[in-house]
Amino acid sequence: GTDGEHFSFFFFFDEITSESPVILTTPCNYDGVLNAVVAKDFRTFLCLGLRYGYFALGEFAYNSKEAIQIYTNAHWKPTEEHHRSMNAPDEQQQETLAFIAHSLDLQPYIYTVDEFTALQNRCMPLLIMSDEYYELCGD
Repeated sequence: GTDGEHFSFFFFFDEITSESPVILTTPCNYDGVLNAVVAKDFRTFLCLGLRYGYFALGEFAYNSKEAIQIYTNAHWKPTEEHHRSMNAPDEQQQETLAFIAHSLDLQPYIYTVDEFTALQNRCMPLLIMSDEYYELCGD
């Protein structure tokens, strides 16, 4: 992630598998979402980032309604200035994303709203943060 954003795997039965969802955690996001499930597995995570880059996935914590609009609409285009800086990879980043896609045989992925909601409903009730997590954030 970027400054204060962390991506990790969700553990089912104490192990990481090819089916492990990817979680976004923003431990010090006091005014927003601390955790969101951003992908049903690592491959989907890689595919999600191909369209707008991986930095934009942080929007699931800071502006989840907008992130859902972005990641459920294959025809979404930036309409505001902050969209351009957060969700539009520059030329070098586009080349890197194309390299990743080609090397790993990936295609950009678009969620449906129902699919994203089901993923949250499946995983979020099971997400348990350790006491160490709260101690680090001062809660």
